[in-house]
Amino acid sequence: MPTRWKVKYMQTIADRVREILPPHPKERPLLLVLLKMLEAIERVSSGGTMKFSMRNLFYAVIEIFHKKFPGEKFYEYNSFTQDFLRTYEKQHGKMEKRIV
Repeated sequence: MPTRWKVKYMQTIADRVREILPPHPKERPLLLVLLKMLEAIERVSSGGTMKFSMRNLFYAVIEIFHKKFPGEKFYEYNSFTQDFLRTYEKQHGKMEKRIV
């Protein structure tokens, strides 16, 4: 169950994403990934108690993505870690418990 600060944090992320990305249908998959990052991080870190690798995060995000957009192509691992995650961390700060 998300705590109050997590819900507020998720809403802040959602608001910032909506400012950055217009709701164009081709951009909705990326918007979903950005909005679900906190859920994926919570999943792979067992609620923030364990360290996690970028690969574990990648697979958690893919699972969430393919549930919503079956058959859609997702990032390759290298572009996910080198492009998407770097941009995400620049905008939202370093992820706690992430193994480099």
